[in-house]
Amino acid sequence: MLSKKTANLKEIKYLGGIGAILFLFFSSISGYLTFDFKSFKNFLIFSLFYIFSFTPLLLSIFKLASILKNKKIFNYFLIYFFIIVLPFIFVEILRSTLWVSEKGYFGESVRDSILGFTFSWGLWVFLLFFLLMYPLSILGKYFLKKSFEIIAEKTKLDLFKTAGNFHFISAILYIILVGFLLETVAYVLTIIAFFSLPDEISIENK
Repeated sequence: MLSKKTANLKEIKYLGGIGAILFLFFSSISGYLTFDFKSFKNFLIFSLFYIFSFTPLLLSIFKLASILKNKKIFNYFLIYFFIIVLPFIFVEILRSTLWVSEKGYFGESVRDSILGFTFSWGLWVFLLFFLLMYPLSILGKYFLKKSFEIIAEKTKLDLFKTAGNFHFISAILYIILVGFLLETVAYVLTIIAFFSLPDEISIENK
């Protein structure tokens, strides 16, 4: 006969909720920041701020996976982290160093053309970003969705499943820009989901 024990989720709900708020805030303002990463100081500030904003969310998922005794929760989330979050730092560095210039968002035109079209360095970076990050975003958000689905199943809180679906759909719809709006909705749902966790949960003690 399986006995049950009670696990405390209060720390996890606040870690996850605040972590999701921080990450949403940082992701929202990062596009408006124009750090010059030729300065190591600015690069260090950006990286530390980014890691700081994501750490509480990552830690909450780790603790939750441990309490729910399901390693897939954290493993899937960690895959999402490496596929999405780390390349995001790289893209932001490219955007800030190459796209932003005194001559405009796309910088100075380069005398190079394909099929008669002249491109700027910034546009080359944009195309690289789109071809690289779009499929990675879909793949990464798929693993985030899988992680949230297990959390929803184990905690009986379907809001996590809904948030995961919104994250995944938003990645698919990046191509028509609607995805960026849906991503904001997805993070708001994630915040609500974490704060909706009960303070305590009964776990089967095998």
